[in-house]
Amino acid sequence: MSALAEALKSAGHRSSQEQLDAIADAAFAQHPRTLDLARQYVLDAVRDDAALLWTLLERWHRPAADMLLQAAAARRRAKSEATVAAKTNIRLPPASGAKLDQDARNMPPQRASGLTIAGPSRAEMDEARHAVARVISKLDTFKVNGRPLGDCTAQEAMAWRASRVRDARFVYLAAVNLPPDRPIRDFITAAEIERLYQQAQAETANE
Repeated sequence: MSALAEALKSAGHRSSQEQLDAIADAAFAQHPRTLDLARQYVLDAVRDDAALLWTLLERWHRPAADMLLQAAAARRRAKSEATVAAKTNIRLPPASGAKLDQDARNMPPQRASGLTIAGPSRAEMDEARHAVARVISKLDTFKVNGRPLGDCTAQEAMAWRASRVRDARFVYLAAVNLPPDRPIRDFITAAEIERLYQQAQAETANE
């Protein structure tokens, strides 16, 4: 019977940690001067035993789970940013899943009590906000006569502004000093509202 079989047989009634200790003793007994062979001996012994593997890797459970969850969080952030970009009809270069996984692996594991997923740092959140600001601009979202402001000429934009100034002044003249909870038509005739419109146009002609 091999030393490995003997170690496993004698350790069968022991705890997982005691079994691992027996396997390690047998590994060094068989390969006292070659660490690589002793290591392979241990790995061969625990390869198909879930309980032994769980105990062997116990100290790395949380770091391993943290790295896995951090990679998932990175993918979620990338998907969220891609969704925002898609809603603005602007193409962004696809994120590299391999790079995200590598970045997640480089993040330090969390040591706080309980299982927590590390959120993005302040610098990462600032960079995400800046990225969103670059793709969601008032040049595209603010419309002048139904067109993005960035596509209009300065002359078109100023003409649009002048009409809005006039309209705002006109509405003010029509509503000022009237009861706040009654329709404007109850107090102003068609002729009077036309006069107020002409007044607003004259007052704002040079603005």
